[in-house]
Amino acid sequence: MRSSQKVREKLLAREFLHDVLGMTIYRLLGRSPPRADCYAVIQRNEQTEIIEIELTEYQVDSLAGQKGGSPGVRLSSFWRKVKESLFRRLSRHRLNVEVIVTLEDASAVKNDIAPAFAEELVRFARGIDLPTTGMCTITVFKPKFARMAAYPPTSEDCFVKDLRPEFPILAKFVGTLRLSKVTYNSLHWTCTNASAAMVGLLPNRLEADVRNKSRKTYKWAKNSEKWLLICAAGDSIVGTACPHLAVDGWQDEELLAACKTSPFDRVYFWDRPHRWHERLK
Repeated sequence: MRSSQKVREKLLAREFLHDVLGMTIYRLLGRSPPRADCYAVIQRNEQTEIIEIELTEYQVDSLAGQKGGSPGVRLSSFWRKVKESLFRRLSRHRLNVEVIVTLEDASAVKNDIAPAFAEELVRFARGIDLPTTGMCTITVFKPKFARMAAYPPTSEDCFVKDLRPEFPILAKFVGTLRLSKVTYNSLHWTCTNASAAMVGLLPNRLEADVRNKSRKTYKWAKNSEKWLLICAAGDSIVGTACPHLAVDGWQDEELLAACKTSPFDRVYFWDRPHRWHERLK
């Protein structure tokens, strides 16, 4: 288990216990399997008690058994690395251009190409001759035959361009680029794919999380209270749920059955960005 993951689990557990539930924490430890993720000694009702917390993060686009986890989280990780590389490049050499990227297939990009993606993007933006409007939308053209590469522009501010061979990574992964002249050094270029998604609270997604964690074999401390915490942490666009649901919204029979038959004494769902939580068991 990576140390960064254990630090994150402890941070989320501490925030939930102390900031959300108002508990006094005497001790909080990260644990590795077959132990639950966190071991906490807390004060509750003027008594010292032990709570062990198995933690899983809610992503609305992840599916049970899906390899690689949430596509939205992977995309968020890729674009975060692109932005880090962009920031270093644009901080050293000013560029008064704002860029919005739309990927052709958001699931195709990998973290290891992020620096090269950023390098090509900056090089392209520095070399583009923006029209008199100061804005243009470029559709990346992927010609099947060499003679098709001379595809003509459609207008001054919206045209089709073949980026091969000078920008092979952009040519492969980008669908459209929108560039705008600005009066400042723009350091935060955006990706539309990583900025919007269908989000919400899906009972079947929660049920899958509960059943998946229930199938694990745990080694519990003596006299500990066993918790499952499902957290929508909000680090990516797919890691949020919605404003708090009315009571009727939690009456999903399969979700309730999964919680009831689970080995946990308590099951919580916590929407961190919207600042609410619900006890499901």
